[in-house]
Amino acid sequence: MLCLRLMTDACDRYYIIADNDTTSTTGTIVIDQDSTQALHTRLSLSGTSINENEIIGVDWISGDGTRMCQGLSIRDTCEYTWISYGSKSITATVRLADRSTRVIAGSLDISEPLLLGRHARILDQDGKILNPPETFDPTVAAYVISNLTVPTTIILDAQDVVTENLGYSMDGVVWQISAGGKLIEEKI
Repeated sequence: MLCLRLMTDACDRYYIIADNDTTSTTGTIVIDQDSTQALHTRLSLSGTSINENEIIGVDWISGDGTRMCQGLSIRDTCEYTWISYGSKSITATVRLADRSTRVIAGSLDISEPLLLGRHARILDQDGKILNPPETFDPTVAAYVISNLTVPTTIILDAQDVVTENLGYSMDGVVWQISAGGKLIEEKI
C-alpha cells in the first residue's frame, strides 16, 4: 500500500500496488457443520497466499450458482443453511483491488441424519425405563438420567433398535456414560 501525503501527516490518498506476477493462489475453505442442524454450515478461508491489503471482498457461491454470502472481508464467516442433503461444491471468489479475482474451491458431503424407529432402552433392576423420550436433552443430544440411588444396577438394552432410513443396519452399539467429568465407553 502506498500513502500520498500533501499538506498534513495524514494520508490524503491510498494506492494499492498489485502483485501481478502471482500465478497461483493457495488457500483452504474451512467448513464447520452445525452438530444440531446438519444443513447449517459456517464457511471461512484459511491459509490464503493473497495479501490481505489487496482484498476488497469475498463472495461465496454454491455449485448451483447460488450466492450464499457476498462482499465479506477475508476474516468474516459465511453462514448458510442448505435446502437438501448430498454433495455440495463451494467457491470463494476473492475480489482484489486491481479488479481481478482469485477463486478458491472446496466441497462437502452432507449426510442425512440417521433416524431411529425404536431407540435403545436403559432399565433399572425393577424393569423401569430410565430413558423415556422426555429425558432427551437436544442441547447435549443425549438422554439425561438423574435421581439414581447408589448402588443401582442398570440394564443397557439395544437389541430392538431399528432405523427408519432404508439401507441402514446396525452392526454395533457404543454406550457412553459420563458422571462427574469421567467418561466410560462400552462397545458391544
